Amino acid sequence: MIINSNIFISLLSGFGIYLVIFAIYLELAPGIGNVWYRVGVDGLRHIRLSHFFYFIMKPFSIIELWYPMNWDLNYFIGAGISSFIFYNLIKFEHIAN
Repeated sequence: MIINSNIFISLLSGFGIYLVIFAIYLELAPGIGNVWYRVGVDGLRHIRLSHFFYFIMKPFSIIELWYPMNWDLNYFIGAGISSFIFYNLIKFEHIAN
């Protein structure tokens, strides 16, 4: 049962932490930006989470986002790697104790 809970915790941790990192990256990376924090028609900056989630789902409609050169724009690749890292950290900590 410990392994199953470790998998669940590592998935949640990996996906959650990477979600924040990915959101920041999208706004600060040169050439991308203005995905979820953009200027509206009123001239003021607004947070548009719907645009962010739309961008996250793009790999399911644009096959090029699965190519290694575009992995930085594919949330699912980064979240999977993050979850794998968290799982191994949790497993290592469990073995060490």
